[in-house]
Amino acid sequence: MIKVLSRDFGIERFRVVANMVRNDMHGKRLFENILRVTDRFLKVVLDYAGAIPDDEFLKRAIRRQSAVVDVFPGARSSRAFQLLADTANAWVSEPSGQGHLAFFSERQVTVGKLVSDT
Repeated sequence: MIKVLSRDFGIERFRVVANMVRNDMHGKRLFENILRVTDRFLKVVLDYAGAIPDDEFLKRAIRRQSAVVDVFPGARSSRAFQLLADTANAWVSEPSGQGHLAFFSERQVTVGKLVSDT
């Protein structure tokens, strides 16, 4: 995905979330592996955004086709998603002239923030 977005849409910076990992250290190791590959083959910048731990509540929510934060708000994975959301709210959006995909992504973040503020 990083290669396609970089090559086809000129996106150069990515925030990576390690999903369904044993713990934060496992997430960081996974990120470092991806970083080694991208540093070698792509001209992109990756930032580690955090990790979502794999827990039984996350698996149950997936089977129910529901958001884990809605059905199991106290689960480790729910707390990690909340932390990620809080962190993402503080990210500074960089204006870009990269075209349709970047505009679409920026618009979705803006709309999502407006909806959550109401």
